[in-house]
Amino acid sequence: MYPKVRFFIYCFLIISLFASCQPKDTFDWNAGLSAPKNYPSGAPFVEYFYQGQSVAGASSGTGADQGWGITSGGYVGGDKYKPVPDSMAVKWVCSVDNLVYRGGFKLPREKMLELFKRKVIDSYGVQNDYSVIVAGMAPGGNITLWMQGGYASIEIAKFKILKGEEDQNIDDDYKKKEIKSWGNYLSYWKTHGIPYSVWEKGEKEYDFD
Repeated sequence: MYPKVRFFIYCFLIISLFASCQPKDTFDWNAGLSAPKNYPSGAPFVEYFYQGQSVAGASSGTGADQGWGITSGGYVGGDKYKPVPDSMAVKWVCSVDNLVYRGGFKLPREKMLELFKRKVIDSYGVQNDYSVIVAGMAPGGNITLWMQGGYASIEIAKFKILKGEEDQNIDDDYKKKEIKSWGNYLSYWKTHGIPYSVWEKGEKEYDFD
């Protein structure tokens, strides 16, 4: 056999070997956090599980209000290739409600698994892997979950924590929403209100090709 032919065969076998190292039904993804603009969530936390084992998570020691559906970044946790989660746990301090929300939920794993396998074509016509699972936390205990790949995003599920706990770690100025503590946030809330139904029901979506 010619040396060059032998070389290319060896290269092909090595590449195939590395490609087969990814466990079946696992994908390269990370966790992300989101909160509505001007309605911050304090110390947001999310953790994902598969068959009772933690596989990834994200948290922040500060407040987040970068925009609904916009992730503050991918947080690396666990192995590079992770199974698609079947459940999640969340916790955050709602600045609007003065409540701590915490809860756990089952996820539509089969739907998520299919999306990971199918991948996504963004608005620029580029095919991307889904790489971030984003948990959005909003006033009223409302949670929205998205999968994101490149510039594309798809809503996966909505959840609601029906009852929050009183936040014992804030002082009276924050509880009373004094202007010296909340500044522009307070002015925004007084002008635009608190649109709980938007986060609970979601805005109307249009299917454009």
